[in-house]
Amino acid sequence: MQAFSDLSPEAFADMGIAVAGIERLLKARIAYEKINYLMLMMVDRDVHFHVLPRYEGAREHEGQSFPDTGWPAAPALGSAVALDDAAVERLADDFAAAWSAA
Repeated sequence: MQAFSDLSPEAFADMGIAVAGIERLLKARIAYEKINYLMLMMVDRDVHFHVLPRYEGAREHEGQSFPDTGWPAAPALGSAVALDDAAVERLADDFAAAWSAA
């Protein structure tokens, strides 16, 4: 789908389930204080959201620090932590395991 309005009623209903699960997982794993959802469909034109847990200070994973440099203002998207492919895969695996366990 390339238009948000093209989503089916079932997909909209499933979105509520997904959002609740995402927030529950990120609250437990990251202890965010606020959460931002960005819907950006410029490069990848399929309907999707970017989920940004927001917090004061930094969080850590595998010894890597993840500061929220924009806190408490708008997200500072240009200052994201760059991870190599293996670190991205391990982080995704960690979230997937936590999702499956919930």
